[in-house]
Amino acid sequence: MRVGLIIFLIVSFNHNARAQDRRTIGYDGTIGWAIVPSGNVPVKITVNILKDAVDGILLYGEIQRVKTDSAGRYHLEIGGGTSVAGQYDSIIWSDGALYIQTVIDSIGSQPVSFKHNMLLRTASDLNNDFEQGTVSATNHPDFGEWKFINTRKRRPKIITVDLTTSYANLAYPANTYPVYRHYEWSDPDRDGKGNSFCISYSDHTNNYFRESTDKLGDVQLYSEPFQELTVSSGINEIAVSISRPVAVKSHGEVYAIKGPWKFIYYIEW
Repeated sequence: MRVGLIIFLIVSFNHNARAQDRRTIGYDGTIGWAIVPSGNVPVKITVNILKDAVDGILLYGEIQRVKTDSAGRYHLEIGGGTSVAGQYDSIIWSDGALYIQTVIDSIGSQPVSFKHNMLLRTASDLNNDFEQGTVSATNHPDFGEWKFINTRKRRPKIITVDLTTSYANLAYPANTYPVYRHYEWSDPDRDGKGNSFCISYSDHTNNYFRESTDKLGDVQLYSEPFQELTVSSGINEIAVSISRPVAVKSHGEVYAIKGPWKFIYYIEW
């Protein structure tokens, strides 16, 4: 079953790569005040995608030029910069462990070199120490929390969720509604905070990466989220929560977005 999920993930991602010029990965970073004395500062950043280790095989590299906000925050669309190594559209995202490396090359006119390595995803071992299954929303078709007894009595290192819905809203084109989303949450040190990577099967919602979070991701139409998924990986219990949906306003009208959701989960220790 797990192998089938991986194959479907590859097919889904490649479909969207052809449908758009680039399928980027959103990432939000912060440069501390000790480095950036004021906001709205131009920053040059090298972004690398590495395989297997932080000093592993370089799959892709690009240059990004962004500006910080008043708090030193910046946003990147990884895959949308100026390519300097490899081909972004040739990356197989489900193949092994992957890392994102950001290198701050300059702040304003001042050359610097600040490197940060982040685990994008951990490859599944597919050993005997895992559980998987399907949850169908019955009592709460649009939202709810699903709890699993943690039989291993330790926090898991990987949780993945494939979220689907049979809901159809004819007010939107078929390629805008996120009928399929794949979430990967990697917590190799098992401290309850992990890195989350989301891939969306929709032409108008991008992929996203978050570092050190208990948020699996969100569900959105275009750029506006209307639900979010969170995970709690306790010693005795593991819970996945889908929040109550909020209305989305688009084209001057308000739409009540809803499920019913169904998800396939995979938990590995």
